[in-house]
Amino acid sequence: MSALGICVGMMVTTPRYLSALASGEHSLFGLERMSASGVPVRALAVTWALVLGFVNLGDLSELFALSAIAVLMQFGVTAAALAVLSLRRERNLRPVHALLAVPTLVLGLTLVAFGASAREAAVASVAVLAGLALMRLSRPREPAPVRLP
Repeated sequence: MSALGICVGMMVTTPRYLSALASGEHSLFGLERMSASGVPVRALAVTWALVLGFVNLGDLSELFALSAIAVLMQFGVTAAALAVLSLRRERNLRPVHALLAVPTLVLGLTLVAFGASAREAAVASVAVLAGLALMRLSRPREPAPVRLP
């Protein structure tokens, strides 16, 4: 039952993550585009392709382990953002709030370092490197055309 929940969660959230990462000042292969009903269809197709690839290349236990590592990485990024925003004194945060990020970062790194197999750590590293490469491939967004009345 837990594995089914993880799969459904990945299929629901991952396209939204891809869409959000592709939005903002840069565009990445149109992943940020939404259908009329608010679904990021391209990001959904990419997610399906990646999940099918992982399922066909390995076993499901690896996919679930990678899912757990991805969740830990999300917590880590959130904790790092808290630390940075606190140190910059943004959003009514003070430097003391950065201390709240320390236990999360330590626990996450410990779990990944001692809980992930070498193969899982390698696949997670490749995924991070692929994400960084995709960031470099993104293009600045074209300004919206100005419509005259």
